[in-house]
Amino acid sequence: MGNEVMNRLFREQEVLKGKKMFRRGRFDPNGDSFFFSFEVKLPNGHVYPMYADLYDYPHSFPRLFVRRMLKDCNGKELSGCDGQMHVLSAQNGCTQLCYAHSSAWSPNLGLKYLVKRSYLWLIAYEAHLQTGKPIAYYLSN
Repeated sequence: MGNEVMNRLFREQEVLKGKKMFRRGRFDPNGDSFFFSFEVKLPNGHVYPMYADLYDYPHSFPRLFVRRMLKDCNGKELSGCDGQMHVLSAQNGCTQLCYAHSSAWSPNLGLKYLVKRSYLWLIAYEAHLQTGKPIAYYLSN
């Protein structure tokens, strides 16, 4: 990842520091990939550790994960592709969010977009835990 992209990422992270939903961002190089680790804090105080795989950032659609395996309201792991639950195949024991269609990504978007989409997905997830309705119900309304 070049200096220009790194400078952009650090600027984007500075903007996030003033957002109530955002906590503790850091960058983690890992072989060919580059990860942005962060926490999302919901209005009820629940905090979710997250990471985004920023491979070829900002040109490629970042993959977004919760740093643990989430379970649905029936105790089933959210580990496989499921359109109603807006999840993709898990990786390394982490639930992968389906937070937008890859065609929605543009190099003009950034970390703020990823954090906001994580926040919205997690709000829908917690509503699912309360009601049993699929995450898709909340993300489409």
